[in-house]
Amino acid sequence: MLLRMGRVGKALSIVRCEDSTIAPLDDSVRDVDDLGAPALMQELGIDEAHPLRLLVPNIKSRKKTKTIRTEVLGIDLPRGAFFEVVPGNDSATRIEIPEHLRVFVESPALALVQFSRELRSKAKQGSISMLETKLRLLEFCDECCGYYRRDAKKPRTGKITYDRPNHPTNPATAEKIKSFLNELRFVDGLHLAREVANCVVDKLGSAMEGYLFHALTLPPRWGGLSMGKPLSNEQLQVSEGVWKKLKHKSLKPDIQWPEYRVLVEYLGDKEHASSSARKEDKNRMQDYAIARYSPFPIMFDDVRNADALNKTAEMIARELMRHGKEDELYRVRRYLKDDAFRDRQRTLIKTLLPPVTDCAV
Repeated sequence: MLLRMGRVGKALSIVRCEDSTIAPLDDSVRDVDDLGAPALMQELGIDEAHPLRLLVPNIKSRKKTKTIRTEVLGIDLPRGAFFEVVPGNDSATRIEIPEHLRVFVESPALALVQFSRELRSKAKQGSISMLETKLRLLEFCDECCGYYRRDAKKPRTGKITYDRPNHPTNPATAEKIKSFLNELRFVDGLHLAREVANCVVDKLGSAMEGYLFHALTLPPRWGGLSMGKPLSNEQLQVSEGVWKKLKHKSLKPDIQWPEYRVLVEYLGDKEHASSSARKEDKNRMQDYAIARYSPFPIMFDDVRNADALNKTAEMIARELMRHGKEDELYRVRRYLKDDAFRDRQRTLIKTLLPPVTDCAV
């Protein structure tokens, strides 16, 4: 929760911290009130039903009170394991933290390990499938490495906030997550976390972009169509001479296969409904055509279920094959004839497809 709240920056912010030392909780702290930060505890919703969870270095430091629970992490952690939480940048809404108190939160990489352990336990109990476990962990990482933020208190149902493109606040990158996990040793959940980290994508602009990207590119054992390794929100790769012919000075498609000159743009139903937005979309598609790219503008209805998604994927695969990606369409069709694959794909759609209310961008 703190990791999401800190990204917003108005009430709280997060800053990188190189120190990874975990100290025991002071013996005088018997309740969250003893921490002297009532505004922060209230914002987090800490009470007896929702205790504050803290890491401690060894079993002797373990503590259990009405509003505090501790978890032992008796290993040395690599640098970058934590972020420091500081007051936000909006004087009217920021939450002040007392001078005597420093607050830290797990980095996305360390949080991924913690979540891997928790969700894997649920999978073993049968309350969630192993594939859904992996997809939900991937969903969390994509958010940390992307330009959008889920609601801190209701991440799966609450409103999604979108960063300004030129001022992203993504607290992690796929490479930093993988680097941290490679340095970590002897932690339960690490193997699963590393497997998920290999599929994380940087710079996704929305949960919908994440759904589209993974549905098209994840391996079939994850329910994806394994359509190569496209780029996400990277500058269009054209010559300086071509740029002079375009109306735009910058074009960053949601998904692009530059070697095959094929790209996908998700046109959010609400965000692109105005006449000015439609004009901009038209100009952008014309620029792509001038740059000799084949653009696929996608609406929610084009990918809202398995049938729609697969029809769209076949069109993209056909175009990739036309531009030299050998046998792409036939390979995709082979996957779609496999009943086991279709089951995995349905799990992917159920897990990653955002509610229609969150598909505006």
